[in-house]
Amino acid sequence: MDFVEQRKNAFRQIILTLIILFYGIILAACQGIPNFNQANDEHSTVSPTLKQAKATSTIAPTPSLQPTSQFQVDASELHNLSINFWHPWNGAEDDAIDQLVDEFNRSNEWKIKVSSIYQGGYDDIEEKVYDAINAGNYPDIVVGYPFQAANWSSVRQIILDIDTYRSDSVWGLTADDEEAYYSIFRIESKSPSGGGFPAQRTAQFLIYNKTWAEELGFTKAPTTPSELKSQACAAHKAHLNDEDTENDTFGGLIISTDYPTTLAWIYAFGGEIVKEDGTGYRFNSPQVSDAFKYLRALYDEGCAWVSDNRPPVAEFSERKGLFISGNLDVLSLLTSSMALVGNDDEWEVLPFPSSVNSPTIEVYGPDYYILESTPAKQLASWIFIKWMARPENQAKLIEKNGNLALQPAVLELVDKDELTSPQWESVGELIAYAKPEPALPSWGVVRWAVGDATTQLFQWYFKSDQIPGLVKLLDDTGENLHKATH
Repeated sequence: MDFVEQRKNAFRQIILTLIILFYGIILAACQGIPNFNQANDEHSTVSPTLKQAKATSTIAPTPSLQPTSQFQVDASELHNLSINFWHPWNGAEDDAIDQLVDEFNRSNEWKIKVSSIYQGGYDDIEEKVYDAINAGNYPDIVVGYPFQAANWSSVRQIILDIDTYRSDSVWGLTADDEEAYYSIFRIESKSPSGGGFPAQRTAQFLIYNKTWAEELGFTKAPTTPSELKSQACAAHKAHLNDEDTENDTFGGLIISTDYPTTLAWIYAFGGEIVKEDGTGYRFNSPQVSDAFKYLRALYDEGCAWVSDNRPPVAEFSERKGLFISGNLDVLSLLTSSMALVGNDDEWEVLPFPSSVNSPTIEVYGPDYYILESTPAKQLASWIFIKWMARPENQAKLIEKNGNLALQPAVLELVDKDELTSPQWESVGELIAYAKPEPALPSWGVVRWAVGDATTQLFQWYFKSDQIPGLVKLLDDTGENLHKATH
């Protein structure tokens, strides 16, 4: 730049400065007489006029900050994307899924197209997804249990953490959305589960013949293990004292050796089977031993028995047991079984009674998972999952599968006439007592060890003084199986 040009630029700069000062003086004059007492404060280093002008400028509104997504995906990138969704639900549930998917495809503003594909049961879908990941042709969304997701991730880290989508300031759930869920399903209370979002949940609980209990002299359901024992033993004695000698071993609690029932009993006795730091299992505890001792004592006294040949619902329907355990699938079976034998006894669902004031139902079920693809397809997958989780869509599925509602609002939307058992709603009222299964990847195999230990507990040759050894063996087995999956 030559000297003349520099002079011109300097002159322009002087003129611009004078204009700014001129308008500043006019603006100050418009404010009226300045407060010289305030302006002449001994700490002030700014002239009164300029100070007043500065104060006036702060009145201008500040634009509010718009939320920013962490995913850096423009909404236009979502248009006309195709998403593959693999699930394990068949029959009426598959039909309901297809109807919901069709509705989403018609109504979503981005014209995202989801294809829902039934892949067989949970074992089938686990194997198919595992193979598909190896082959490189896996789906965008899949339904499975946390331990299954862990197996898929063992091929390579392909499962996304849905919590990052769930908490996104633009695409995620709002604070009110989160608050609408039962606390056990909220993001802040969710234990590590491989990054899933609840798809379905069922629960393990006790079923109680209220009519028979009242005939035995009990006016309320048991809330502690000792109260359950009193009622179970009374039912057994009723069989001993009647004229039918073939039913002398019946009555009381019909034992289940299924791991969800055992886990619920452990929880009810205050036990926690996962180490505090989440690094493995802890079965060798006083609480686990107490739960096992309690159940074995019921068995030894004849107040609990194992049905080897018939389903517990059939035995319960014939008053061969005052209590059985079951999940939501059992409700419709029991309703049909009671009607088949002409038994109109009133029965109800209960949490497992607790020795430490912590009644429990054990809750478990599969999650939705998003598998790695492109940022836009991953976001589109989350949009579909979020839509499926709306209360009105949950209600449509629950009418077909009878599972738990994830939100209280769903209870008001479900057509009760579509359900096969009136006790379904009662289970929803017990959600405050819900505790989840362990979310460790090894739970997929450790759970069977829990069932095996429970089966051993009720063998004819097993003695109660062997319980410490059984608990220690279960602890060692759980630790070894956990290490083998890492």
